Amino acid sequence: MTDLVALVRSMLDSGASADEIISTLKEMGVSEEDAKRIILLANREILLALKNELRNIARPVVEEVVEETKKELEREIRKIIEREATTINRALMKTLRKEVGKYLTELTHLEERVDLIDRRLMDVEKEVYKKRPVKEIGSRPKPNYNKFISAALIGAGIGAGAAAYFGLFSGTMKLLLVIAALVLILGGLFLV
Repeated sequence: MTDLVALVRSMLDSGASADEIISTLKEMGVSEEDAKRIILLANREILLALKNELRNIARPVVEEVVEETKKELEREIRKIIEREATTINRALMKTLRKEVGKYLTELTHLEERVDLIDRRLMDVEKEVYKKRPVKEIGSRPKPNYNKFISAALIGAGIGAGAAAYFGLFSGTMKLLLVIAALVLILGGLFLV
């Protein structure tokens, strides 16, 4: 049977038609039905051989295409990640600038209020000097330790405000630091 299949395969390879092969097999004593089966077996073997050959030819090409596609996808993903990182970085810097600007504005308003309080205190002091005679106030100035304490409180307040401003703390702690800074600065101003 394998000899017949090999014979049919060689006839198919040489370009013989199915009718020629059937007539050749009939002459050899094979029935027409068996001849058709042998042709199918030979065709099947040829198709399997072609399939294997195509697979062997196509495998390197497919592997090359897959590898190139993989590299292209990696390049695209890298570009997307870099683009998104740049966008996020820009948005973060924009938000940071906005927050810094907001804190600088608040600090400016605070400085203006401190200047106003300072001017009012100076006015009150001038009024006190006008109403009391110089003898009651004292002719010789005495050392004022309150100024040292006042400067220390103001310095601590500025330090707490700076810690809150530069983001060393967040949330409730930041709010507490801002309040502490205000209290320390105002306390220092009132001791002068």
